[in-house]
Amino acid sequence: MKEKSKIHNKKVNHLDKGEKILDYEILPKTHSPMYLMHKYWARKPANIVAHYIQRYCTEKGIVLDPFMGSGVTILESIFNNRLAIGVDLNPMANFITKNTGIYADIPKLERAFNIIKEEVEKKNSIFTKLYELQCPSCKNSSTIITHLIWLKKKDDLNHELEEIRFKCSNCGEIIANHSNFNEIFISIKPFVLKQEKIALTLLSLEHIAIPNVSFKYSNNQAFIQLRHNLRKQPELTELFTKRNYTFLVFLINLINDLPEDYENEKELLRFCFTSSLGQSSKMVWVINKRKGKTLKKKQVGSWTHHFFWDPSNFFEVNAWNCFKQRFSKLKKGKIDSNERNNKSQLKFKLADSFKDLSIKTPVLLWNKSSTQLELPDNVVDFVFTDPPYGDSIQYGELSTFWNVWIDQKMDAYKKKIETEEIVINSHQGKNLNSYENKLKKVFREVFRVLKPNKYMVLTFHNTSFKIRNALINSVISCGFEICQILFQLPSRVSIKSMLHHEGSPIGDYYIRFQKPRQRLNDKKNTYPNPLSEEEIYNKIKVYIINILKKRGEPTNFIWISNFLDEILFKGHIFPLDNLESYIIRLKNSNIFFINEEGKWWFTSDSKPKDCEKPLTIKIEEFLENYLQDHWAEIGLSKKTYKQTIFNEIYLEFRGICTPDKYLINQIIEKAVTSHKKTEII
Repeated sequence: MKEKSKIHNKKVNHLDKGEKILDYEILPKTHSPMYLMHKYWARKPANIVAHYIQRYCTEKGIVLDPFMGSGVTILESIFNNRLAIGVDLNPMANFITKNTGIYADIPKLERAFNIIKEEVEKKNSIFTKLYELQCPSCKNSSTIITHLIWLKKKDDLNHELEEIRFKCSNCGEIIANHSNFNEIFISIKPFVLKQEKIALTLLSLEHIAIPNVSFKYSNNQAFIQLRHNLRKQPELTELFTKRNYTFLVFLINLINDLPEDYENEKELLRFCFTSSLGQSSKMVWVINKRKGKTLKKKQVGSWTHHFFWDPSNFFEVNAWNCFKQRFSKLKKGKIDSNERNNKSQLKFKLADSFKDLSIKTPVLLWNKSSTQLELPDNVVDFVFTDPPYGDSIQYGELSTFWNVWIDQKMDAYKKKIETEEIVINSHQGKNLNSYENKLKKVFREVFRVLKPNKYMVLTFHNTSFKIRNALINSVISCGFEICQILFQLPSRVSIKSMLHHEGSPIGDYYIRFQKPRQRLNDKKNTYPNPLSEEEIYNKIKVYIINILKKRGEPTNFIWISNFLDEILFKGHIFPLDNLESYIIRLKNSNIFFINEEGKWWFTSDSKPKDCEKPLTIKIEEFLENYLQDHWAEIGLSKKTYKQTIFNEIYLEFRGICTPDKYLINQIIEKAVTSHKKTEII
């Protein structure tokens, strides 16, 4: 399906002549295999990041990301022929970025994997002792457990084995569960439970040390991102069954013991290992229903949350199978990054210092805080970054889950994030003020190293007014001037998120700042506000009225909020520290009515006569016409048809009329069902 030229065919130019430049919405594309090798939170669409790099940095220029994360900015800079400097306090950021970008010898990587595979699957290995059983039907002794389902009883911390799935080379997949006193389940359950019970002793017999880490800080406070039983027992080992944990310890030791001439491959396999941990853990929840219907065969969930938890029902997935599946993704990802290395004039090669940064070694990665950058003044051509989101994602805590396996000294690591990580976290003693003050230290450094008149694009997920203002104030207080605020379309990758109505912030802000050639002294705010409180109140009231008139129907406040900052900026009353108080006042006024679903609309006396047609009806009409014109070409037999329709709707309805994913999903389901029935008739 061709995407509409009004968004995608605009020419990308590097612009620094001082004229007014306007950015525009870009439809996010799905992540390529390179970015699917390892989980990381809040990874931004690579095509959007690449667009800004191409637009605001000339080739061979230097791009800086002071909050590197999974390295999208770094990778897109290199593969678009720009030099890149990435900084992040979290060692996993370096680990993921390096292993994503580095060139891989695929045949040698496969040989390294096969060395591991031979050790894992040989007779009487720890793996066979943990996962192998005798098939109850054909007595095949090489039958492998693939999945177990554990169910927590009420008022009990322990889980009961509920279902056993195993694969026999003769009989295929067999599912035996607790219901109806299944004979197969009863016959093999004791053996499976015994494997779980003796698991850790197998490591002792092999003299293999058992790694562990406590999810606590030096002040004895537990991590803030713990849920359920993890709050009472904050230990890494509690996130795994004994069987899977034992095997994972065995597996990482095999990887670490690879011959010296496989050093690069060892790193990539460690990368593969950490990427497999989530699906090997207890955090894999059981999906019992789809679209309100109970499933005959329960489906495997995944670790999608921004916290550690032990769900009441969880899947224990064979950890070796998890690793093999991730290895398949690793190979696809490395083929992808190899191709991009081959096509790019610059290759992903690491410099040791800024002095060594060159077209031959164009990547500099630092595992440190960005509050002090070992860079000269005025050397960076462009900054693109995605700073921490206040209290919403605790990167340091969550990455403990991975870092403990890759030789990090965990006491030192936890102390480092406790003292230096820029977050809001009451268990670390960090509040909104400390968050803003540390951000100021970073952006002072960024301001110093950025060339005059050059740009920084800052992107972040929509969150509370207070956190947004703290972030933006921290930037402008350092001397930056705001050029544009753009609300970007929701990510294209998460169709399943359409099923969760208003469950999380929607879309991202992209704010472009410029370093002026001359900085004003003691500049506290780029836009000092000369208006009275009443004048500001009336302006905000008019803005919200216009948003609702344009959408034409009751609207969740998050959609009003998404565009309010952009409108306030254009009205020269942004940032506004006490915006929340104005919103509360308007909420309690006689102008707006808040229904039971929390949606804003006009009271019967205040509804304007010039409200547009309801957004829902507009989408339904658009979709009806679209399906008539494109029914054959969208390919309803393919899994991607809904994504295709979804993208077309977002191309048509943008800005203030950007619709809710949940609403779109309902409209698509209804329209497609109706169209199918019409076609049959």
